[in-house]
Amino acid sequence: MQVELFTRTVGHASLNLIAARRRIPPEVLQPVFDRMVAEGYLEGDSGFYQHTPAGAQEAATITRTWADWLNRRLEEDRGRPRSAELRAAADTIAKRMIAEDLAEGIPVVGSTLAGRR
Repeated sequence: MQVELFTRTVGHASLNLIAARRRIPPEVLQPVFDRMVAEGYLEGDSGFYQHTPAGAQEAATITRTWADWLNRRLEEDRGRPRSAELRAAADTIAKRMIAEDLAEGIPVVGSTLAGRR
């Protein structure tokens, strides 16, 4: 889902960017991404990833399920928004969160960890 989020919001998904957003070393995530490539959900090239058709289908399923859940909750509160409006709102929030992180300067993970030792 991080590949989906970053591709949609910034145009690409790199392991370094995803790891920095989570404030963990990319090496921690590398085995997960390697497994997703091996299982046919992602394609990777030089640290950049994109979904295969199988990965895109899984991301769409997760997105649809999450949107359905959120729509049910919103319906209980104030009425159901249209799916396109919900998607636009979620994208706007995600972009703002990423922009705030980038504006604050994503820490260099290796130096952050070294400083804690």
